[in-house]
Amino acid sequence: MGVFNPGLLIDFDCENFEADITVGSGIGFVDLAEITLTVNSPTNAVWLNAYATWVGTSAADFITFQFVRDDNVVLCSAIDSVDQANQPDTTAFSCCDTEVDAGVHTYTLQASVTHPSGGPQTAVTFTMGSLQGAVINT
Repeated sequence: MGVFNPGLLIDFDCENFEADITVGSGIGFVDLAEITLTVNSPTNAVWLNAYATWVGTSAADFITFQFVRDDNVVLCSAIDSVDQANQPDTTAFSCCDTEVDAGVHTYTLQASVTHPSGGPQTAVTFTMGSLQGAVINT
């Protein structure tokens, strides 16, 4: 029969972004992508996966990514750093939302940039990426 039982996948959504989105240091979180998923039961789990390709202007910068449900519940976050200024890099991470009520929910991939030395304004430009979500019957 395979790995999946019938009815295991309840819903799926995906948003790709390819336009340049520039985030300056110290301005807070900026939305990169948003999806909408329907949860049938509080026993469902939502699996989120994302990647973003970006270029930073300062090797001292840190990028924080987070998944947010319904504009106010931060589910998970990941921090990456600029290895080399003006060179592309890619960050990917996943998260499960296992405490969500039944209903329609939005999930947003957000990013912020921190320049730890408090020096001049720096920025990261996100050139492409994707946010995917699946509701699983558990």
